[in-house]
Amino acid sequence: MHLPQTIGSATPTTIGLRANIRNSDGAIRSRYAPEEAPNREEPRSARPRTLAELLIEIGDANAAVKRRLRLELAGADSSADVAREIRKRLNLIACSRSFVDWQNRRGLVEDLQTQRRAIVDHVGKTDPKEALDLMWGLMALASSVSARCDDSSGTVIGIFHDGVSDLGRLAEAAKSDAKDLADRAFQALLDNDYGQFDHLIPTLSAALGDAGLDI
Repeated sequence: MHLPQTIGSATPTTIGLRANIRNSDGAIRSRYAPEEAPNREEPRSARPRTLAELLIEIGDANAAVKRRLRLELAGADSSADVAREIRKRLNLIACSRSFVDWQNRRGLVEDLQTQRRAIVDHVGKTDPKEALDLMWGLMALASSVSARCDDSSGTVIGIFHDGVSDLGRLAEAAKSDAKDLADRAFQALLDNDYGQFDHLIPTLSAALGDAGLDI
């Protein structure tokens, strides 16, 4: 009788017999197929939070990086959480009295830019009315910040000029009441000590409309 050659590999029949065994419930499964491992992978929605929290710990040595990561983490939840973080930071900046010389100006610039961009990018896209109020809050810092820093390069006041441009876009998006917007613009111009609001009226003209400009 001729026997099938088995050198190097088993015969197809043998493979079939070896590869299939019965479970205790009678179902046939592959003996050599890997058993399914339990899925211990965390939900995708949890990954950004876990990563951001880890990066915050790593960023302890750099305050600016840590603040930015905290905003990103808050943004993963909701724009309201970002708004709370921004308000807290703006209040801290407002309370600061230390003088910032040209050597330490970079940290202040990064801090102000981080808050401005978070207002526009995180809050403004979902809640322009809240973002508009936050931007007014940022702009309210212009005089006190300018008074306590060396801004010979004009970098700091430049951030507030950008903030005025943001006010115009956010006011339109928020569909602000013309009278309320005009009143706020008037109060801002009374506090224009460093020229931060020089272009406020032209920037707000579209949002003010004829009704607001005539007030």
